[in-house]
Parts: sequence; C-alpha cells; structure tokens
Amino acid sequence: MRKLSELEKERRDDLRAKAQTAFSGSCQAAQKPPGQASLESSGSASDTDDPVLAAYGRYIAGKRAAARDTLRQIELEEAYEAWLLAAAQQKSRALSVNGEKRSTPQSRKHAARLAALRQKKEALCASDPDFFCVCRETDLAEDLAEERAGRLVGVPYLLRAKKQIADSLNAGIPVYLVGHLGSGKTQLAIECAVDYMRENLLWEQLTKRMYSECGGLRKSSSSDPAAQTVKSAAGSTAKSADSPEYSDLFRFPDLPDTPETFKKFCTIYPEVKAEVDRADLHPYFIAGSHNLTAEDMFFEKTLKLSHSEGRESNEAQLEQLIHGFMDFIRQNESIMADMTQDQRLELMLAGWKTFSGMYIAENSGYGTTVEKIEKEVLKALKEGKPVIIDEINTIAMANLIALNDILQHHAGQTAYITGIGSLTIHPGFCLIGTGNLSTGTVSYEGTNTLNPAFQSRFTTVVYNYVPQTESGDLNRDADPSQNELFRLLLGHLCNADGTLSLPDPAQTIPALWHLAQMARVSQDIFEGRTEIPGNPDNGTGTDSPVLSEAVLSIRGLIHVLDRWNYGEDEDLSMALWDGFLSSVTNADDRNLLLALAARYGFFPESGGWHVEARARGSAPLTYDDIRTAPYRHRILPMQTLSREDVIALLFGDGPKRTEIDADLGDRILIDEAAGRNLDLALSLGDSLRELEHSAALLDCITAEGDDVVKGGSAADRTGAGESANRPDGSGTRKGDDVAGDSSAGESRDPS
Repeated sequence: MRKLSELEKERRDDLRAKAQTAFSGSCQAAQKPPGQASLESSGSASDTDDPVLAAYGRYIAGKRAAARDTLRQIELEEAYEAWLLAAAQQKSRALSVNGEKRSTPQSRKHAARLAALRQKKEALCASDPDFFCVCRETDLAEDLAEERAGRLVGVPYLLRAKKQIADSLNAGIPVYLVGHLGSGKTQLAIECAVDYMRENLLWEQLTKRMYSECGGLRKSSSSDPAAQTVKSAAGSTAKSADSPEYSDLFRFPDLPDTPETFKKFCTIYPEVKAEVDRADLHPYFIAGSHNLTAEDMFFEKTLKLSHSEGRESNEAQLEQLIHGFMDFIRQNESIMADMTQDQRLELMLAGWKTFSGMYIAENSGYGTTVEKIEKEVLKALKEGKPVIIDEINTIAMANLIALNDILQHHAGQTAYITGIGSLTIHPGFCLIGTGNLSTGTVSYEGTNTLNPAFQSRFTTVVYNYVPQTESGDLNRDADPSQNELFRLLLGHLCNADGTLSLPDPAQTIPALWHLAQMARVSQDIFEGRTEIPGNPDNGTGTDSPVLSEAVLSIRGLIHVLDRWNYGEDEDLSMALWDGFLSSVTNADDRNLLLALAARYGFFPESGGWHVEARARGSAPLTYDDIRTAPYRHRILPMQTLSREDVIALLFGDGPKRTEIDADLGDRILIDEAAGRNLDLALSLGDSLRELEHSAALLDCITAEGDDVVKGGSAADRTGAGESANRPDGSGTRKGDDVAGDSSAGESRDPS
C-alpha cells in the first residue's frame, strides 16, 4: 500500500513542476485571468506511469469539482436569501413611524436562513479538505482581482470594517472613518460608497427582473396606506407616488418562496450581477481644507455675463414689436386726431424709431447676473448619491455645522439648508467623512478635533493597520487570521493564476514574513503601543520607543517590494533602504526603524552591513554609516510555487483527509503525516539552501581584501539577509560597485 502523505507530496511536486514550466514558458500562466480555467484544473491528475498516483489524481480532481458545485450552490442560496431579506426589510418600512426599516417575522426568517448558510460553509471548510481548498482558491482569485483593479484586498480586517460601514449607511447613519496615515482610509471610503451604490442598483434591477419574469409584478393601489407610507419613506417627492419605480420596488407583492422561484433566481441573478458589476459608478468627493466654507459644499455664487436676447424667432420678435407699437398708436389716437396727415405720418415714423430702439436695447443687451452653481453635497442630496468629505477634520467647525440638519435626517425626510431652503433627501444619499487620528506622539498639522455634538451624529469607525503576528516563525502553527499583512505581501507578488515565482522561496518566504512582522511592529509603535517583541526592556520603565512621523505602512511595503523586483535589481535589505528608510527625514525615526529592521534579520553584518544603536536626539544614520563593504548582488533563478502551495502559506493546511473512496482504500494508507501542506511548501529548496550555505562560506573564506566581519544575526538563520548569493545577499567591501563587479548577475544552479 502507498502512504497518502507520499502520494500527496508527489502530486504537489507535479503541480509545482507544471507551474514552473508555465512560468518559464514566456509566463503563459501569468496571462490567464484568475477564477477561470486555471482554478478549475486544481488537483487534476498528472500524466504519470504510476497507476496509483494517476488514480489518486483523478480522485482529487473529482472531489474538487464536486466541492466547486457545492460552493456555487451555497453562494446562490446566500444571494437568494439576501435578496429576500432586503425585500422584507423594504416592506417593513410601512410599519415604521419614520419610514425606516425594522425587524419583522419575514425578515428574521431570511436572516436566520442566511446565517445558517454561512455556518454551513464554515463547517464544510473545517471538515472537508477539498471544500477548504476550493474556498481558499476563490479567496485567492478575489485577492488577485482586487489587486489588479487597484482596490483594497479583502482580508478579514477590511471586511469587518466594510460591514460596519455598510450597516451604518443602510440604517441612514453617516460614517466618520478615522485612522493613521497609509492605512487606506480614503480608498476604503470610496470603495464603501461604490459598494453602497452597486448594492442598491443590484437590488432594484434584480427585483424588476424577478417580478417581471415570474409574473408577480403588479402595481400596488395608491389608496393602500401601507404603500403610501413606504412611498413617502422612499422619497416620493422625487418621483410620482404611483410610478413603477416605487410602487413595484418598495411595496411589491410576495413571490412564492418555492423551488421554481429559486430556479428562476439562479438564472437571472448572474446576468443582472454581471451588468451591475460593469456599471461605472462614482460617488461625489470633496477634498477638505481649512479654506473650505459652508457654501463651498452646497453651492457656489458666480457672476455671469449674459446676453438678454430672447429665444423667440425673428418673426416672433417682429410681430411682438409691431403689436406693441400699434397698442401705443391706439392709446394716443385722441392726440393725433387734430393733426394733419403729414404730421401724423412724421410722428408715427419718429415714434417707430424710438419704440423699436428701446425694444432692441431692452432685449438684446449684455449684463452680469448672479448664478448659483450646485456643489457636491447639494447634488448628492438631489440625485441620491453618496458624498465623501476627505479629511473632514481639517474644515473649520463653524462651517461643518451647516451639515447638522442633513446628518440627523434620512431619505424621504426634509432637511433645511441655509441659502437653499427645505430640500427632500433623495434615496441613496449617504455621507462618509475621513480624518487622521492624532495621538499623544503623532499630530497631523492642520487638523482639528471634531465637536463632540457634531461627531455624535456619525458612526465613528477606527481603521488602522491590518493584523500580523509580530513574533515567531512561519510554520504550520501560525494562525492565518493574524497574518493578514503577510497575505497582502504575497498577494502583491503572485502571478495572475495564483502561483508564486520567487528567487529561492525557502529563503525569500521567511524574509517576507519577517518584513511583515517588522512593519507591524513599526505600526504598533506609531499608534502608541510601546512594547517590541523580544525586547528585554519591555515593562522595565525605560524610555518607550516612539515614531512620530514615519511608519512602514502597506503603502511603504509596496514601494519596497516594487524596488526589490523579485531580487532582480537588489536584495530586500537594499530595497528596504532605497524604497523606504532613505526617505525618512526624522533622525530618531530613521535610527529606530533601522534598529528594528536589524532585529528582524535585515542589514546583517555577514552581508556587509553594520547598524549601530544610537540614542534619541542623535544624527540620522546614513548609507555610508551602515554599509561596511561594497555592495554586490547576485541574481538567483526563479522557482515557482503552485497555487496550492500559496494557499497553504496564506491560509494554513486546512482539515486533514480522514477517508478515501473504497476503490482506493485497498491501495492507499491514510497516515499521520497526510495533510501537512504548509510543511511541504516550506521544505521546498532545503537541499538548495544547504548547497548555497556551503558556497557562501567558501566565498567568504576566499574573499579578497578586508577580513570577513564576524557576528551575524537572525538573518543568517531566517534568510532575511544572507551573503552575496542569497536573495538578500550583499558583498564585503565598502562602496558601491554593482555594475563593475564581475560576480553581479551570477546565479547558482539549484542542481
């Protein structure tokens, strides 16, 4: 009998070999969009002469296909219940005094069903290894799609914040989103506003299609008091109360909750969702500043040079002129009665010239008029769109008070705007404000503290930096839910089909892991959390570390990774210096960040670096201060991890396979080592690492010039910073001679 762990290793080796071949072949795999055929082939049987391995591969492919069908079915049921829940909540507005949605037996029924479906999916992920893999493949594909679209990657921390914001907006409560620099507040606000618009559009379009194609569409009676209440809550002043938009969408009859209805939904939903996803939706956006006035948010007064010529045709104007002149003649007939004919004709000609001249001057002159141009908040109120006020805490409080009446009213209600008057808030309007979060050590110039009474009108959401474990190594015991920053880094580096090509993954992956840890610690210090993992001074009362201006945020990490360029241009230590640390202008911040990087294995002495500890108030460390040898970088060949390797790195092993089909049971033995996928991924390149370590020692022994700097750091054990032939390698002489070094560009063959 064959051990399951051995077969699984051989299958994964085959997937890894195929990924490497695809990457080497002009990156053909990277050109495939994720979520299509590339994901369907996961776990497929390989072309092999081993009958047991081939049968096992076919078995895995079949199980994955069945898991995908199950996942699609659950997702369709979730969408169906979510649509019915939204419909029930809209109908519940008729029961509310203010036209707001409220809980009803019908809405609670669908909410319970929706929760049961989510629990079912979680239970399958925890018990079925194939369902777990398929779900994580979907998550990875969505991550890559978000990365490609320039959106925030949907890690759990982000999704929780989005849900909190969406719940507030759906309840008609504005949101105040605060956090530190580089956390992505503005982008999050934009995405939440677009998602809010897209969800409303999806619900409306889906409802129209379902009721038209299911035969249940009929107008509600205008005499129905419940319908009238709902129409009022929906904003009946913007459209006729009997218009189909409101009578059908906000007070439609119940469709029978039957298999036939669900079957129709499964046909309509994908089509409508695809159409809505293609819609180009944009919220209104205001950039806050201390110069922004209340009028700037609602309207702008301008002087306009206008031409007063009427819009009538020339014939109409001539006719109007003649009628006016004849009225003048008739009114003065008694005066002209005593005149001779010649005198009357002369008077009439003079009067015509005068009258026509005055008419022309009055109707075709130029002048200036005061015109009001509607601005973002007023447009959003009238059109039913979200509006974002970025950096709202930079606007003077005296001007923000103009928003008070709007903030405490909901769609369908009337708010008063100074200079405009009363205005009905159209459905779809919502407001999101963003602001920087000042602390005792970090202060953002030009910002103000919002008045508590004003801020109480908002739901305040604090959004800072994503979670990341700050100590320990990347191993099978790591909790993926706490390593979201590491997930963002790998997602940025993945190929389009979900595979991951890196120079010496066995060394580079731990280095990226420590880079994520170092960034998270810097973020904690910046936020005012003072302890550093592994620091013996924690809790001793010594001076706490402080970062007042600089922090390694996700924005900075992306700059570092782009500068690194998979080790083609430079190693991670040099990329960390060039892409981030060299731009830190605050001396204390730079010195502390350098010391923190060295603690996590970067800038190792064995690689030609030396980072000395400097007290607060000292001069900033420069490149010449920390570099003790000429920088030399060797480019290593790329190795590609399969999509399943990436899933194991990002989400863990998942559940173990505890059973197998009867026709394979007599040929495959399920052993204890089965299912340790993360160990397999991390063990890739062990032999290569040993060979390269021996080569590194030989290079150091035979190096010309200065003696090798003794010492070392965590980099020698983790690969975060190794000698010249490592992903983070560097040489042993002071000065920069990358171009002139004959070894630059050399690589070691893994074989």
